[in-house]
Amino acid sequence: MRSKTCPLCGKKAGYTDSCHGKENKCYFCKHCFNFIISKPAEEIISEYPKQQRLSYSFKSKKAFVCQVLVIDATEADGQRSIDFKYEPESNWY
Repeated sequence: MRSKTCPLCGKKAGYTDSCHGKENKCYFCKHCFNFIISKPAEEIISEYPKQQRLSYSFKSKKAFVCQVLVIDATEADGQRSIDFKYEPESNWY
């Protein structure tokens, strides 16, 4: 596992990019807990104001037991945005 700044809270976090061969990173943060983020979504969210990034941290902490927040990028009408959902951890770990 590598170390990097958490894209949601800005604190130190561990991550791995071996999430079933998908273009995602699995983050393990003491503040935000565990979440999955696609590389395009990580680029988009880095441009968000801190308060907006922290809203995803809150969503991550609200995941039910055995679930994980999955953050992905979407594009519609030339606009890139963030989409999220909760999935079973077993889909990723």
